[in-house]
Amino acid sequence: MPAASNLPAPPRLLRTPEAAAYTGLSVSSLTKFRCLGKGPRFVRLSGAVRYRAQDLDDWMNGGIVETADSRRQAQQATGGRR
Repeated sequence: MPAASNLPAPPRLLRTPEAAAYTGLSVSSLTKFRCLGKGPRFVRLSGAVRYRAQDLDDWMNGGIVETADSRRQAQQATGGRR
């Protein structure tokens, strides 16, 4: 069995108010999303709801909308290559 110091640290689990502050949403919005089966992934531990920061980041990044300006900037940054 590997030594405990060799194990990666488990991800920090955020409570709903912390996740709301992290995302800029209200607690009620996160609760509503959860009840509707929408929103970020969450962990349920003995009935307690927790969120992993990586899941919140992934969910927020999934909502990024490309605009004409952002595409043009990306093309300029790569020299016109896609």
